Amino acid sequence: GIYDMAGNVWELCADYWNPGYYKQSPANNPCNTQPAMLRVTRGGSWRSAENRCYCNARNCNVYDHYRKENFGLRLVLDN
Repeated sequence: GIYDMAGNVWELCADYWNPGYYKQSPANNPCNTQPAMLRVTRGGSWRSAENRCYCNARNCNVYDHYRKENFGLRLVLDN
């Protein structure tokens, strides 16, 4: 359920970081596909402060080639 989505590892997302994107994005399922140097991660990790371990937590310090023990991804099957 939703309780499994936060606090384990930062979830690597498909969208690119743009600090102003949400001001101009669609309200439903926004995903910034304009290439940028940084990617979005969400949800906090076991190394994060408690206030970062929630579904809306968003981070931007991930380069495409960057690897770290507290980053991961979530596999989803879209029916």
